[in-house]
Amino acid sequence: ALLEAGFTEEHAELYHDRLFTHHGCDACNGTGYRKRIGLYQVMQLSERMRDIILRGGTSLDMHRQAIVEGVKTMRMSGILRAIEGVTSVEEVLRVTND
Repeated sequence: ALLEAGFTEEHAELYHDRLFTHHGCDACNGTGYRKRIGLYQVMQLSERMRDIILRGGTSLDMHRQAIVEGVKTMRMSGILRAIEGVTSVEEVLRVTND
């Protein structure tokens, strides 16, 4: 799952033991989760991004520029949550489309 999420083999091996694996029970209706958390992608509007928007750039143009500017994608945010043990990589892959 980590390789599918974009991790290198080295990083996947490093983080593998720290990841949450969900197991269901009666209290969570078999989901393995107690509550919901948000995954966020926050981007400050830079001059370059403003230019892309004003010239009618595509969402792919904006996505590429956001990555150049260091913005974390939704999937990256989710993977960080998985490493923290808040969710599973499988759940992150299920709900993101990066």
